[in-house]
Amino acid sequence: MLVCLDGPQISFVGRIDLPPDHVDPWVVVDELMPPVLRESPQRALVIAFERRRDQSEPLSSLVAGVLRDEDIEITDRLVVRDGRFWSKECTGTCCPPEGQPVPEHSQVPAVADYVLLGRHPAANRAALDELLRPEPGTADLLPSGLALARRHESASRGERSALGIDRTAELQKLRRSALTDWARLLDVRAADGGSDETWVAIAASLRDVHLRDLVIAWLCPGTLDLALLDPALVHLALAILPAPMSVDGVDGVDGVDGVDGVDALSWATAHAEVTERLMRLCRHTPLELSPAPLTVLANHAWWHGDGALSRIALERGLAIEPDYRLARLLERMVDLSIRPRGRVA
Repeated sequence: MLVCLDGPQISFVGRIDLPPDHVDPWVVVDELMPPVLRESPQRALVIAFERRRDQSEPLSSLVAGVLRDEDIEITDRLVVRDGRFWSKECTGTCCPPEGQPVPEHSQVPAVADYVLLGRHPAANRAALDELLRPEPGTADLLPSGLALARRHESASRGERSALGIDRTAELQKLRRSALTDWARLLDVRAADGGSDETWVAIAASLRDVHLRDLVIAWLCPGTLDLALLDPALVHLALAILPAPMSVDGVDGVDGVDGVDGVDALSWATAHAEVTERLMRLCRHTPLELSPAPLTVLANHAWWHGDGALSRIALERGLAIEPDYRLARLLERMVDLSIRPRGRVA
């Protein structure tokens, strides 16, 4: 892991798996360094997680050397193994040879507040993946979910019914109902109140790709101009959805005032709650309907800088529907370490 710093602020975090012993570490450096050098950080912290002693040393030392060649200061170079950590840069006697214990989550100021709220960092990627595993019984709701999804899809495409009846009124009714459900999910001040049927209805609504894109625009201000969406849909959203919050210099959705007076912790707590609800949505969605909710979650995680969760959500969605275009596009953006517009980290 490579943490880039500009002053006291984290500007970029890059993560890549350790290569097998037979792979030239330069292959990994060539993959990791371009987005790092694009950011031109002042300093960097190199952290290597390994299972056996010195497993990470060839890559870790090579990355540090490349950074120094680019006049990027190495704040420290750490190795983490078996619940302990060592500094490879320390030349004094302050660091014991047996290493120091990795602190508990509650002892780390950056995450202590989340621990008090009952939230903990995931132990590893497998633990994150487990958080998206479908709940037992979701498959039982597939028939009704598919039927509703087909209604959303056909109505949003402007298809006429078998009797040639215009579906504009049906589309407005479907969208109003869906946005009402989404409003409950996005209102972090209230319980989500989702039944199994409600979760599946929310997932099915994302077959309306215009509604899906609007939800992403609402969750990730600055990524999509609402002027590009159906004006009638935007009008409904303005009337029904809670206003999105702005943070880090990113304005709220165009035409919607952000929430004033929200401090950093309150905003982060609200973001974490929305993330939890989106993950719950994915767990309560039958597999066949899950690519769209997983892609919405991936976009939300990407916008907030959570590359691991974004990647796992995309992998799950693409395993079910390999040609899901929005997931493929976002996957490419994650591969290239492209930031959302306006985000600083």
